[in-house]
Amino acid sequence: MPEIRFFLEWILIFTVFGLVLFRKMTFLQAYAFFIPFFGIDYDLGVRYTISQLTLLFLNFLFFLFLFSKTELAKFRGFNSSIVLFLLYAFVSSFLLSTFVIEFIPTQNPGFLRNEGRYISQIINYSLLFSIFYISYNYLHSLKDVMLLLKYLLYGIIVVSVIGVVQQIIYAFTGFDILPLIREELVSPTYNYFGVQMVRICSLAGEPKSLGMYAAIGIIIIKVLNSFDIKMFKYQKFYYRLFFVVLIFTLSSSGMIMLFILWIVTEIMLRYFNVIPPFKS
Repeated sequence: MPEIRFFLEWILIFTVFGLVLFRKMTFLQAYAFFIPFFGIDYDLGVRYTISQLTLLFLNFLFFLFLFSKTELAKFRGFNSSIVLFLLYAFVSSFLLSTFVIEFIPTQNPGFLRNEGRYISQIINYSLLFSIFYISYNYLHSLKDVMLLLKYLLYGIIVVSVIGVVQQIIYAFTGFDILPLIREELVSPTYNYFGVQMVRICSLAGEPKSLGMYAAIGIIIIKVLNSFDIKMFKYQKFYYRLFFVVLIFTLSSSGMIMLFILWIVTEIMLRYFNVIPPFKS
C-alpha cells in the first residue's frame, strides 16, 4: 500500500534529519544510515536514492565551508589516480551518450535518461568518488570510523526489522504492506510448510538488495565478534536477525555474497593474521 510506504519513508527521513539538526548525528552518519534504504528514491530527471541525496547535500556543505573559510588550498583526499579515472569516465560517458547509444525516449522519457545521460553519469561518478575526500576530511580517528560503521549497522537493523514485520503481516493477513512493484502491488511469494510467505524487500528496493545488506550485516558482526568488540547490547540477536532476513528474501545474490565474504574473512582470520582468530 503506497500510503504505508510513504508514511514509513517520511518518519525515517524526519527522524534522521531531526537528529542531524539537533547535532545528535552528523550528515556523514546520516548517509551511512541511509545506505541500505535503496528503495527510498526520488525522480530528479533520473532516480536518486536517499543516501545519494544525503551525500550530495554533504558535498554542498563541504565545499561551502571550504569556500567560505577560504580553505580550498587545504583540500585533501583526492589523488591523481582518482582524477584520471574520473576524466576517463566523464569523456567516455559523453562519447557513448552522444555518438554510440541509440535512445528510445518513449521507453525512458527525460533528457537525463537520453541525450543528457552522460550528465547523470558524471553526477553519479562524482558522488561515488566524493566518499574519498569526505571520509579523509571527516574521519579523524578509529573512533570516528567505528561510529560510522555503527550507523551503517543501525540502518541495516531498521530495514531488517521492517522486513520481518512485512513478513509477519503477510503471513497472517495475506496483505503485503511494502510490495515490490508499487504500481501493480505485486510481490514474489512462496509456500513454506503450508504458510504463504512473501519475498520481503522492506525499504531496500527489492529482495536481493535487502539480502545483500543482511549478508553485509552478518559479516560485519562476525568480524566485530572476532575483535571481542561489543558494539550493541543485543549484538547476538541482530546477528541472528540478519540470517532470518536473508532467508526471508530468498536472495541468491545475498547468499552468494555471504558465502564469498565468509570465506574471505575466515582466510584473513586464520592465515594472514590481519585480524585475531575467530572465537567461536
